[in-house]
Amino acid sequence: MVEAAGAFIVFALLLPGLAPTIYVGDSQLFSTASYFLSAAHPPGYPLFITIGKLFTFIPFGSIPFRVGMTGAVFACLSWVVLFKLIKRLTGNKPMAFSFSFLPVLTPLAYVQSIEQKGVYSLNCFLALLILYLGVRAYEEDDTRFLYAMAFLFGIGAGNHHTLALFLLPSLVPLWIVAVKKKRFAALLLLPFFFLSGFLIYLHLYLRSLVLVGRSFIYSVATTLNDFFYVLFRKGYAANSIQAVETLGRPHGATFLYGARNIITYVMASQYGAAMTGIFLLSTVWLLFSKERKALKAYLVLAVLPWVFILPAMTMAGSVPGEHNISVVSQYYMPLLFLLPVFISLMANRAWLYLKTKKIRTLRAAQVCLLLPFLYLPTTLQHSLASNYTAYDHARDTLSVLPVNSVLLLYGDNPGFGDYYMQWVERYREDVAAFSRGAHTQQYEIGGRSSFVFNRGLFRDYMRLTDSQTLKAPYASLDALCREKRFFAVNPVAMTDVLKKRYQAGPVYGPLSYMLSIKGTPGEQANEFLLKNYRKLNYERTAMVYSNDPLVGEEKNQYGFALIDAAAITGDKAEKKRLQDYATGLVSPEDFIPWATARIIKSGGQAGALDFLRKIESGLPYSKMADLAHVMEYAVLSNAGSPQAAAKYEYLKEHGLLEYLGGAENLSRSLGMVAKKIEDKEMGRVPVKTRSYAGPGSHPRLP
Repeated sequence: MVEAAGAFIVFALLLPGLAPTIYVGDSQLFSTASYFLSAAHPPGYPLFITIGKLFTFIPFGSIPFRVGMTGAVFACLSWVVLFKLIKRLTGNKPMAFSFSFLPVLTPLAYVQSIEQKGVYSLNCFLALLILYLGVRAYEEDDTRFLYAMAFLFGIGAGNHHTLALFLLPSLVPLWIVAVKKKRFAALLLLPFFFLSGFLIYLHLYLRSLVLVGRSFIYSVATTLNDFFYVLFRKGYAANSIQAVETLGRPHGATFLYGARNIITYVMASQYGAAMTGIFLLSTVWLLFSKERKALKAYLVLAVLPWVFILPAMTMAGSVPGEHNISVVSQYYMPLLFLLPVFISLMANRAWLYLKTKKIRTLRAAQVCLLLPFLYLPTTLQHSLASNYTAYDHARDTLSVLPVNSVLLLYGDNPGFGDYYMQWVERYREDVAAFSRGAHTQQYEIGGRSSFVFNRGLFRDYMRLTDSQTLKAPYASLDALCREKRFFAVNPVAMTDVLKKRYQAGPVYGPLSYMLSIKGTPGEQANEFLLKNYRKLNYERTAMVYSNDPLVGEEKNQYGFALIDAAAITGDKAEKKRLQDYATGLVSPEDFIPWATARIIKSGGQAGALDFLRKIESGLPYSKMADLAHVMEYAVLSNAGSPQAAAKYEYLKEHGLLEYLGGAENLSRSLGMVAKKIEDKEMGRVPVKTRSYAGPGSHPRLP
């Protein structure tokens, strides 16, 4: 009854915040793959996709909303398992009920439970269940719990590979219950139960046989080589095998540095410094506690891999700094769910001590059990209930394209939304969307199959797959350019072959680049842009608050389109309105380097300078213009242009030198190496990074 009440409260907190439709990034792909019971990106996620498909039969809400309910449901189940685990370890039901809400109410766990990428909520549930079964196996000396753990490891491999980090603590109950008691028959049966769960990966092979060439499937595995390619994520720069190999290399201080960053960027950012300090104190206390040594060693070993091993594996062994960890912060959700176990053990010991002293205020101290709900106001700010950014962006991109256009896709954020719109909502099926493969120079039809795409276009343009020669006649592609029917979501979507003949921009399309033959005037896209930017849902996008960088990327794309439109419109009032919306959509320190990088990749440094000068003249005396001046200096300096000295003097005159440190860091991220500020003729000044604090934060000189 208590478990049901707690799960109901968790679901009641999550349901109003669920994303109403597709959210940014992988959520779009998981919605599409679940609908078709196919496979998402490597490692395919067959377990989550199968469960997600079952949720699509719920008779209300959009398909993404239904798939998003999987994360909410597994967050509820995670709460139940955590409650049972704490109650079993402490015998204190009120404390278990209270502390089990702590991880659910952290912003990271909350957001991951209300979007369609519920693999992390499912991963938390499996991890906690394995931990709970290990405690039961140890305390009850029952090998059946070991069999269940082995099965969960097998089936959990079909969800997220980080579950393997629980293998280390699982050695404790395995040793005590099976090895130490010489139950060798049990040891022989464990691989059988693991393989029984691992059979979930047959899903990849069977669905590939059914769906390839007929319907949507992202990861295809019809051969053994394909299967291992998907299973070990070999298409990624940091695949699973490379991540494991990093553990065999000398790391020096990397393990400790990574642990520090995990504490800083994951634990402290979610729980706060005080609660994180209590966790560390609880861990130390547990290490030196003498009673129930085996059980406490089991719990400590459950935490150590997440703090020391996983950071070292992050990003293929690079030192896991703030940026690297923020990219994969959702991997650490099980760590957030483990923290209350340690705190509850120490809190329960303190509680029992106070009871022995018969302190009169003990009952008043029960108010501390409401502590988790202090996180609630901050957490609810991350609700996705009104976030239509990804949906609007995908629909807007397709809605403005002429009939029978070709759209080149690349990456998860811009590409996956188009998959959903075309395959699930069957919107603009006349558009032939080609995806450039990750780290390759080849194209494939979006989702690999041509079932709902225009068959004629598919036959004509599927030949754009050779990295050295272009098999499709240039005449047909040139015709697409002249007819304004050739687009790319970003310059990276173009292969090297296409970049030799075609250029992206310089005018944004809107929300995608209109491609043109090199050497032709860029003005050909102006008419198209002015005609179609009004169809964009930038007003609704401007109202969305989110600290998700992928949401910020899509806001940047809206801002980019509006800035281009403002630059070419002749209506002064409309120009001012578009400029105001553009500056409201984006943050200068994010947008300017992002846009500059995009343009450098498509049109080189000359195109970037044109864009930055357009910002400076079109949005004078704004934060956008300030950073545009700084970035222009970085580009000029990198190119060795004599104009760099004059631009430096401008920065000095207008009080912008203090931003140079940030500009140098940004320029490095663009693939440029900015000149060091050491030229005596320019003058040597201390440089540092300064962040913008918002409108009006920087006083401009006249």
